[in-house]
Amino acid sequence: MNKKAAIGGAIAVCAAGWLGATWYTGQQIETRSRQYLEKANAQLASLSPQLGGLSLRLEQLGYDRGWFSSQARYGFSVINAADSGDMPSGTMEFTTRIDHGPFPKGALARGVFLPKLAAMHTELVRTANLEELFKLFDGVVPLTSDDIVSYGGRVQGTARIAPVKAENEAMRLDFSGMQFDGSYDFKHEALTLDARIDALNVADHETDKPTKINVAGIRITAATRLGKFGLSTGESALMLKRFDMDMPEKQVKFVLEDLGYTATATENESALSMTADYQVGKVTVNETPVGSFRTAVHFDNLDGVALKQLVDVFKQVGQVLAQEGKGDQSAAEALMPVLSNHVFKLLAGKPTVRIDPLLWKTDKGESRLTAAVTLTRPEPFDMEHLDQTVARMIQSIDARWDLSQPMLKSVATQYGTQFEDQSPEEAAAKADEMVDGMLGMAQMMNAGKIEGDHFIGTFTYADGMGRLNGKEIPADELFKALASTAEDAADQMAGDDDVESAVAGAAETGEILTDFSPMILDFLAEQDQSPEAGDRENTYWLDPSSMGADSLLMTLYCNDESQCLDLMLTATYKSKRSVTLKEINAWSREYRWVRAYLNEQNQPVVEMDLNAAGGIGKENLAILYRTFVDIGADFANEVIGD
Repeated sequence: MNKKAAIGGAIAVCAAGWLGATWYTGQQIETRSRQYLEKANAQLASLSPQLGGLSLRLEQLGYDRGWFSSQARYGFSVINAADSGDMPSGTMEFTTRIDHGPFPKGALARGVFLPKLAAMHTELVRTANLEELFKLFDGVVPLTSDDIVSYGGRVQGTARIAPVKAENEAMRLDFSGMQFDGSYDFKHEALTLDARIDALNVADHETDKPTKINVAGIRITAATRLGKFGLSTGESALMLKRFDMDMPEKQVKFVLEDLGYTATATENESALSMTADYQVGKVTVNETPVGSFRTAVHFDNLDGVALKQLVDVFKQVGQVLAQEGKGDQSAAEALMPVLSNHVFKLLAGKPTVRIDPLLWKTDKGESRLTAAVTLTRPEPFDMEHLDQTVARMIQSIDARWDLSQPMLKSVATQYGTQFEDQSPEEAAAKADEMVDGMLGMAQMMNAGKIEGDHFIGTFTYADGMGRLNGKEIPADELFKALASTAEDAADQMAGDDDVESAVAGAAETGEILTDFSPMILDFLAEQDQSPEAGDRENTYWLDPSSMGADSLLMTLYCNDESQCLDLMLTATYKSKRSVTLKEINAWSREYRWVRAYLNEQNQPVVEMDLNAAGGIGKENLAILYRTFVDIGADFANEVIGD
């Protein structure tokens, strides 16, 4: 055999091998495409509970296999739960050209020279139901993608949404387009994604002063994979470089810069941890900067098995409810005990929820909150005494807040000048008054203490005892107060008419007080006081021992119509030593809403006034009374001494 014949034979063998490999790969692609389609539909079906009964479906409408390439057609649809199995008329259709490996033409054109299963180019099809969409994009194909599939089952590619500019009588749209780069590994259910939008601008034309929304620098990223417990782990994020909204009719314009969130999930041998971190780098309202914001919520020590079981049952409940109209309620209710069981398993692992931090920062300072709550399984679980059950469910709480007075006053001043038409001097004066009053009331309620330019407070809870800035609060009292606060908040959701009716009804039953005199004796009895009538009318001597005072006098001040709208509490102290005005003044600087002074006999006195004009809640009155007693006890300890 001569040399030319040998070379020709080698070429023939290579060509035959190429043809055989290409034909065999084409068969593999057709088989795998059906497998991938089944997996994709299974994942889409899992989203149904979150879509209110709608389901997503992807189907292969046609497949024409050739020797070097194949043509496929797919349909993507959103289906109501009651729809038949036929593809609905609103289906979006896609056509895909599949170049067969081992060296697909589409991969070679992109500079990929290693053997690959296939290279695919996909386009949205111009069908009758998408005619208006294609007109919007001026005939350009709105959505295309190019992907390379490896033999191991990994798809890597790029997808594009075309730019569009459109305008009608109602609005104007300018969209820069969107590009997706990413990969998906079917074997490990691992996803990477990097999607970008340069700009999206929208303006309405329905008024002479149109509202405009401009968004720039949108980026979505993800790097996730299926974890050992069957839940996704990894990181995903959404970031916006800038968001502008201009509403001329309302004279409001605000700008948000560097805003977005990052979500992270990690796992160890037995548990998962998740973090959601939200931030806004800079907020500007009407050209005035109001600071930056950040909050991060952490979930730690989540039992992996219990959480996966809980997620699966949630999906079951959603699927049952979506089956027919409102769903099979009895079947869903039958799953509730199973759901509760998995919740208890999750709580048994003692999961922790942390906020660290909740941060508001300006050029004048920053205010910060941190908090951590550790949960545990309550034994027993009693729905009739929910406050006790909640108390048993919470193992510990640790919270701290730090508010910057200069920052709060600066923001309040800016609000006054921007939205209340106040001069800078007037706005600053009112801001000082408002913030001082708010923090003073908070200090009187033992919500914290003023330390320099900061208002700082702490709360801890463990072993059935809460401690607010060191003061003990038993669990039953704490959770009853929280339940009462929740009920009050729900009442505030009512309309104005409902609120007025509620206030009027409360006044009739004595819950809202507009006159102290009719109920003061009953109120004092509820505070474990047995008052004695004073020398003057509407005065009562009370037991001062709980606040370390020598005497405690309550005085009602009444008008000509015998309405007693004002009440004053006066605690007088005796001291073995001479208390100086310097000490009194130093203490007064730390405690607002009460006054301290030396009387004619040079005895220290602490007083507080209350007013019922417009109505005061009976529970609020009790809180203010107890706060006065607590502050008086602090005065005895810090000023009077032994």
